Amino acid sequence: MACRIVRNTPPPGIGYRAGEPGLGGSPVGQERARRRENYRRYAALLLTPDDAGGVVRDAFRELAGHWHHVLAAASPAACAWQSLRSRVCALAGPRPLRPVAHLTAPRQDVLLLHLVLGLPPAVVAALTGTEPAAVHARLRSLAAARPRG
Repeated sequence: MACRIVRNTPPPGIGYRAGEPGLGGSPVGQERARRRENYRRYAALLLTPDDAGGVVRDAFRELAGHWHHVLAAASPAACAWQSLRSRVCALAGPRPLRPVAHLTAPRQDVLLLHLVLGLPPAVVAALTGTEPAAVHARLRSLAAARPRG
């Protein structure tokens, strides 16, 4: 999945806030607020709450600065997830993910989003820009790899 975002300084003040007029009450605004909250919850698993909010804000600013590239990608949601995940992992370092370091990044995502945060597989697929069938396959592979006691 190719999502090429050329990094440069994003324009100041670009970012979504759940209470913005014209967005917060609309279905699109509500979906954005839910997605942003789920991104923040993911980031908060690996970072401090303050850092989590900042990382999400920075990821949204990066995406806004390259919106045409994001929309041209095969999966804009995957681009958003990659932006967020790379920022979270860079700031967190390897320590928080050490217990699941043996898993691929997509399996780590499914484990954290579904099994830890309790998000339904359809929401995990939407957040990560992954096909729902791939999320279900990863869940099955995690269950099969789980040690039996």
